[in-house]
Amino acid sequence: MKNDIKRLLVDYQQFHSEFQIENFIIRSQGDDWAKYKQCLREIDNRNRDLIGLGENLELAELEVAALRWRRFICFTKRQKVRHKIALANAGRAVAAYKVQISEMRRELVCFVSAAVKLKELFPRLDPEKRAALESESWLFKARRLAGIDIIVNRGVGQQTLEFILSLPRRERELVINEITGGADARLLIEGISGKNKN
Repeated sequence: MKNDIKRLLVDYQQFHSEFQIENFIIRSQGDDWAKYKQCLREIDNRNRDLIGLGENLELAELEVAALRWRRFICFTKRQKVRHKIALANAGRAVAAYKVQISEMRRELVCFVSAAVKLKELFPRLDPEKRAALESESWLFKARRLAGIDIIVNRGVGQQTLEFILSLPRRERELVINEITGGADARLLIEGISGKNKN
Protein backbone atom coordinates (compact mmCIF):
# COMPACT_ATOMS: atom_id res chain seq x y z
CA MET A 1 0.00 0.00 0.00
CA LYS A 2 2.81 2.44 0.86
CA ASN A 3 4.35 1.82 -2.55
CA ASP A 4 1.00 2.44 -4.25
CA ILE A 5 0.52 5.71 -2.37
CA LYS A 6 4.04 6.86 -3.22
CA ARG A 7 3.60 5.90 -6.89
CA LEU A 8 0.20 7.62 -7.14
CA LEU A 9 1.26 10.82 -5.40
CA VAL A 10 3.93 11.40 -8.05
CA ASP A 11 1.02 12.61 -10.22
CA TYR A 12 -0.44 14.86 -7.53
CA GLN A 13 -0.23 18.57 -8.27
CA GLN A 14 -0.89 20.57 -5.11
CA PHE A 15 -1.47 23.96 -6.68
CA HIS A 16 -3.29 25.27 -9.76
CA SER A 17 -2.67 23.70 -13.14
CA GLU A 18 -1.52 25.85 -16.04
CA PHE A 19 -4.99 25.37 -17.56
CA GLN A 20 -6.67 26.69 -14.40
CA ILE A 21 -4.32 29.65 -14.23
CA GLU A 22 -4.81 30.63 -17.86
CA ASN A 23 -8.56 30.13 -18.09
CA PHE A 24 -10.07 30.54 -14.64
CA ILE A 25 -7.73 32.96 -12.88
CA ILE A 26 -6.52 35.17 -15.73
CA ARG A 27 -8.98 34.92 -18.65
CA SER A 28 -12.02 35.06 -16.38
CA GLN A 29 -11.11 38.64 -15.44
CA GLY A 30 -12.46 40.02 -18.70
CA ASP A 31 -10.48 42.65 -20.58
CA ASP A 32 -6.70 42.77 -20.96
CA TRP A 33 -6.21 45.43 -18.28
CA ALA A 34 -8.10 43.36 -15.70
CA LYS A 35 -6.11 40.27 -16.73
CA TYR A 36 -2.86 42.18 -16.34
CA LYS A 37 -3.83 43.48 -12.89
CA GLN A 38 -4.81 39.96 -11.80
CA CYS A 39 -1.44 38.63 -12.95
CA LEU A 40 0.31 41.33 -10.94
CA ARG A 41 -1.74 40.47 -7.82
CA GLU A 42 -0.90 36.79 -8.21
CA ILE A 43 2.79 37.54 -8.80
CA ASP A 44 2.94 39.77 -5.72
CA ASN A 45 1.21 37.16 -3.52
CA ARG A 46 3.36 34.28 -4.70
CA ASN A 47 6.57 36.28 -4.51
CA ARG A 48 5.85 37.15 -0.86
CA ASP A 49 4.73 33.59 -0.08
CA LEU A 50 7.94 32.20 -1.58
CA ILE A 51 9.98 34.33 0.78
CA GLY A 52 8.06 32.94 3.77
CA LEU A 53 8.29 29.36 2.50
CA GLY A 54 12.04 29.77 1.96
CA GLU A 55 12.46 30.97 5.53
CA ASN A 56 10.34 28.09 6.85
CA LEU A 57 12.40 25.62 4.83
CA GLU A 58 15.60 27.06 6.26
CA LEU A 59 14.25 26.72 9.81
CA ALA A 60 13.10 23.15 9.16
CA GLU A 61 16.52 22.22 7.75
CA LEU A 62 18.18 23.71 10.85
CA GLU A 63 15.85 21.60 12.99
CA VAL A 64 16.84 18.45 11.09
CA ALA A 65 20.53 19.29 11.51
CA ALA A 66 20.07 19.95 15.24
CA LEU A 67 18.16 16.69 15.71
CA ARG A 68 20.83 14.72 13.88
CA TRP A 69 23.44 16.16 16.20
CA ARG A 70 21.28 15.44 19.30
CA ARG A 71 20.95 11.75 18.50
CA PHE A 72 24.26 11.20 20.29
CA ILE A 73 22.75 12.31 23.60
CA CYS A 74 19.75 9.93 23.55
CA PHE A 75 20.43 7.33 26.22
CA THR A 76 17.08 5.74 27.04
CA LYS A 77 14.81 3.85 24.66
CA ARG A 78 12.10 6.46 25.21
CA GLN A 79 14.48 9.29 24.27
CA LYS A 80 15.53 7.39 21.16
CA VAL A 81 11.91 6.85 20.05
CA ARG A 82 11.01 10.50 20.65
CA HIS A 83 14.10 11.58 18.76
CA LYS A 84 13.35 9.27 15.84
CA ILE A 85 9.79 10.64 15.56
CA ALA A 86 10.93 14.27 15.88
CA LEU A 87 13.55 13.73 13.18
CA ALA A 88 10.98 12.08 10.87
CA ASN A 89 8.54 14.98 11.41
CA ALA A 90 11.23 17.56 10.69
CA GLY A 91 12.27 15.64 7.57
CA ARG A 92 8.67 15.57 6.33
CA ALA A 93 8.40 19.31 6.95
CA VAL A 94 11.52 19.91 4.84
CA ALA A 95 10.13 17.74 2.03
CA ALA A 96 6.73 19.49 2.18
CA TYR A 97 8.30 22.95 2.03
CA LYS A 98 10.40 21.91 -0.96
CA VAL A 99 7.32 20.69 -2.82
CA GLN A 100 5.38 23.85 -1.99
CA ILE A 101 8.26 26.04 -3.15
CA SER A 102 8.56 24.09 -6.38
CA GLU A 103 4.81 24.30 -7.04
CA MET A 104 4.65 27.99 -6.21
CA ARG A 105 7.58 28.72 -8.51
CA ARG A 106 5.79 26.83 -11.30
CA GLU A 107 2.69 28.95 -10.78
CA LEU A 108 4.80 32.11 -10.59
CA VAL A 109 6.40 31.30 -13.95
CA CYS A 110 2.91 31.01 -15.50
CA PHE A 111 1.77 34.37 -14.11
CA VAL A 112 5.00 36.14 -15.04
CA SER A 113 4.83 34.75 -18.57
CA ALA A 114 1.23 35.95 -18.98
CA ALA A 115 2.02 39.34 -17.42
CA VAL A 116 5.00 39.91 -19.73
CA LYS A 117 2.77 39.32 -22.77
CA LEU A 118 0.03 41.56 -21.43
CA LYS A 119 2.53 44.28 -20.47
CA GLU A 120 3.26 44.72 -24.18
CA LEU A 121 -0.26 46.15 -24.48
CA PHE A 122 0.52 48.77 -21.81
CA PRO A 123 4.12 49.88 -22.42
CA ARG A 124 3.78 53.23 -20.64
CA LEU A 125 1.42 53.72 -17.75
CA ASP A 126 0.94 57.27 -16.60
CA PRO A 127 -1.91 58.28 -14.26
CA GLU A 128 -4.15 59.37 -17.16
CA LYS A 129 -3.64 56.12 -19.09
CA ARG A 130 -4.25 54.08 -15.92
CA ALA A 131 -7.48 56.01 -15.21
CA ALA A 132 -8.70 55.43 -18.78
CA LEU A 133 -7.88 51.72 -18.57
CA GLU A 134 -9.70 51.44 -15.24
CA SER A 135 -12.79 53.09 -16.70
CA GLU A 136 -12.76 50.85 -19.77
CA SER A 137 -12.21 47.77 -17.64
CA TRP A 138 -15.16 48.42 -15.31
CA LEU A 139 -17.32 49.31 -18.30
CA PHE A 140 -16.36 45.99 -19.90
CA LYS A 141 -17.28 44.16 -16.69
CA ALA A 142 -20.66 45.90 -16.51
CA ARG A 143 -21.43 44.96 -20.12
CA ARG A 144 -20.33 41.41 -19.48
CA LEU A 145 -22.49 41.03 -16.36
CA ALA A 146 -25.49 42.52 -18.16
CA GLY A 147 -24.93 40.24 -21.14
CA ILE A 148 -24.80 37.15 -18.95
CA ASP A 149 -27.97 38.22 -17.12
CA ILE A 150 -29.80 38.85 -20.38
CA ILE A 151 -28.79 35.47 -21.80
CA VAL A 152 -29.59 33.56 -18.60
CA ASN A 153 -32.54 35.52 -17.18
CA ARG A 154 -33.81 37.44 -20.21
CA GLY A 155 -33.27 40.63 -18.26
CA VAL A 156 -30.71 42.39 -16.14
CA GLY A 157 -30.63 41.24 -12.53
CA GLN A 158 -30.76 43.50 -9.49
CA GLN A 159 -27.10 42.94 -8.51
CA THR A 160 -25.95 43.75 -12.02
CA LEU A 161 -28.07 46.88 -12.12
CA GLU A 162 -26.69 47.97 -8.75
CA PHE A 163 -23.21 47.39 -10.13
CA ILE A 164 -24.03 49.48 -13.22
CA LEU A 165 -25.53 52.26 -11.10
CA SER A 166 -22.27 52.43 -9.12
CA LEU A 167 -20.36 53.44 -12.25
CA PRO A 168 -19.64 57.10 -12.95
CA ARG A 169 -22.45 58.87 -14.79
CA ARG A 170 -20.96 58.69 -18.29
CA GLU A 171 -20.24 54.95 -18.08
CA ARG A 172 -23.55 54.26 -16.33
CA GLU A 173 -25.57 56.02 -19.04
CA LEU A 174 -23.59 54.31 -21.77
CA VAL A 175 -24.27 50.82 -20.40
CA ILE A 176 -27.96 51.52 -19.75
CA ASN A 177 -28.39 52.90 -23.27
CA GLU A 178 -26.70 49.82 -24.71
CA ILE A 179 -28.87 47.47 -22.68
CA THR A 180 -32.11 49.23 -23.47
CA GLY A 181 -31.22 50.05 -27.06
CA GLY A 182 -31.62 53.74 -26.20
CA ALA A 183 -35.05 53.18 -24.67
CA ASP A 184 -36.11 54.91 -21.48
CA ALA A 185 -33.99 53.62 -18.58
CA ARG A 186 -37.18 53.19 -16.55
CA LEU A 187 -38.05 50.21 -18.75
CA LEU A 188 -34.83 48.59 -17.69
CA ILE A 189 -35.42 49.24 -14.01
CA GLU A 190 -39.02 47.91 -14.21
CA GLY A 191 -37.75 44.69 -15.76
CA ILE A 192 -35.37 43.97 -12.92
CA SER A 193 -37.75 41.74 -10.97
CA GLY A 194 -35.68 38.73 -12.01
CA LYS A 195 -38.75 36.99 -13.42
CA ASN A 196 -39.00 36.03 -17.06
CA LYS A 197 -41.84 37.81 -18.83
CA ASN A 198 -42.67 35.43 -21.66
